[in-house]
Amino acid sequence: MTRAMAAILGGLKDVIFGRLTLFALANLIVALTITVFAARAGLTYLVPLIPDGGGWLGYLSMAGSMVASIVVIVLAVALSPAVSMVVGGMLFDFAAERVEKKIGAPKGRIVPIQEG
Repeated sequence: MTRAMAAILGGLKDVIFGRLTLFALANLIVALTITVFAARAGLTYLVPLIPDGGGWLGYLSMAGSMVASIVVIVLAVALSPAVSMVVGGMLFDFAAERVEKKIGAPKGRIVPIQEG
């Protein structure tokens, strides 16, 4: 096994069975909650914007509402990985600090904004 593969498997072990399990679960819960709320908001506020019609336009309006509902749900699911990455990015500093503390790495310094 190469060193790179060992590092990848070690990282996965930390996330699934180790010190980062709680962060991974928090990331999943928060990202899923945001995705569900986004889909719910789209279904509540965007789909009703399609006007109702009478006669044969009623069928067209109903079909438009159905298509809009499907589009909103697909968009929410498509945005889910991006939401998960944003939440994971926020949790990354906490996770890195926990891992550095566990392996005994020296404490990092806070980098000023002008140093980038």
